[in-house]
Amino acid sequence: MLDRLNGSLPLNRLAWGLAVLLVPHVLEEAGTLLPWLRRNRDAVQRLPAPVPQFASRLSPWHLVAFYGAVVVWMTAAAVPVARSGREVARSAGAFAFGASAATLLLGSAGHVVLSLAARRYTPGVATAALTGIPYGAYVLWRLVRERALSGGQLAGALLLALLPDPPIHLTALLLGRAARRGS
Repeated sequence: MLDRLNGSLPLNRLAWGLAVLLVPHVLEEAGTLLPWLRRNRDAVQRLPAPVPQFASRLSPWHLVAFYGAVVVWMTAAAVPVARSGREVARSAGAFAFGASAATLLLGSAGHVVLSLAARRYTPGVATAALTGIPYGAYVLWRLVRERALSGGQLAGALLLALLPDPPIHLTALLLGRAARRGS
């Protein structure tokens, strides 16, 4: 099946798919985050400062600004590959797309870890598990397989993608501890 998919789906089309996949994830997460925070106020209050204070100040406008910036940044990073045609050469554009795919992969994995640590649904986990992890892993595999990324560039993209992820992983650990103390 992968061979058929690889032959019929060039990397430039996969790059356009990034924006398409981000929209349902953003809608799921943005649409469930504020109600989830209200329903899980006790667990959030047990987290160390400044998490509870930050969570209590979140508004729909914060979410629009944050998710708008994420979608624009990740889509812009995919555009050079999307416009490149069927053959994608090793380039800064391929690295940027790889970094976006790595960010999606690791961020999606962070969603799953957060839900497992909290032992409950957390905003964005459904689309992260169903689309973010498989898409991010597949894109990175294709970029390396088609020599658009070297092994070193793949490592660099993954390291670059870790920059936004430590806060997610720390929150996962803290929520897990808070859930254990609360039960």
